[in-house]
Amino acid sequence: MNEADPPSYGSVWAHASVASRHSSRVLANYRMNQARLPGGLSSEPRPCSLYGVTGRKQARMVEADPTPRSPLDVLVAEVRMRLRTSGRPFLVAVDGRSGAGKSTIAGQAAAILDAALVPTDDFFAATLTDQAWSERSPPRRVADALDWRRLRAEALEPLLAGRPAHWRAFDFEAGARPDGSYAFRTLLTECRPRPVVILEGAYSSRPELTDLIALAVLIETPAPLRRARLAAREAPEHLAVWHARWDAAEDYYFTKVRTRNAFPLVLEGVTSPASS
Repeated sequence: MNEADPPSYGSVWAHASVASRHSSRVLANYRMNQARLPGGLSSEPRPCSLYGVTGRKQARMVEADPTPRSPLDVLVAEVRMRLRTSGRPFLVAVDGRSGAGKSTIAGQAAAILDAALVPTDDFFAATLTDQAWSERSPPRRVADALDWRRLRAEALEPLLAGRPAHWRAFDFEAGARPDGSYAFRTLLTECRPRPVVILEGAYSSRPELTDLIALAVLIETPAPLRRARLAAREAPEHLAVWHARWDAAEDYYFTKVRTRNAFPLVLEGVTSPASS
């Protein structure tokens, strides 16, 4: 495929966000029904473990609930409702822009639901160099950001079949190599099968995965707050490069590939800059 010919993505993709732990005001929008929801999240995310280490589509009209609920409450209630009728494991994709809070709300939901949690970050295209990324247009960066084939084969398909999953995760902690690429962790990550599998992270509901996804969730947070979160956790020099590379890619993804109206469940959260 030529660079001038971006990949043709049909319909679905996803991204996710968060709510802060105690006293933030949060807004949840379940498609056509909007309700103001005060935040207040509990439970810590329980990740999968490392060997040797601990460690669709059609929106429903719903009546407004007079009892304020957080985005976490809304997500957990939706999943529990599906659990009552599901005869096999099902996949929830939690999508959103960077800094929206995807990891926090997905991790807390996984802890409450005893779900298997799979971060898309583990399957980042770590072997691509800085030069390779700079040569790609925003559509190509979106297409290549995740090793979705390995994500399907090593994590999602085994878990949805009721089998344990094992994979080598992208090793961000080790730092970038001189050419900008990254290594993979030497220890395998292991996830036990569960009735619910939560896939969280940018591009988590991409078209190559939609045949597996039972519920796609978008978590929205205002751009100033998302940027403040990113600035609080990243070095300025790294952040400048990151914005130059990925802002346009996210704009393309959420306006051309996976628009807001494509998500059956949309949660809008206004929380503190400390939330991830």
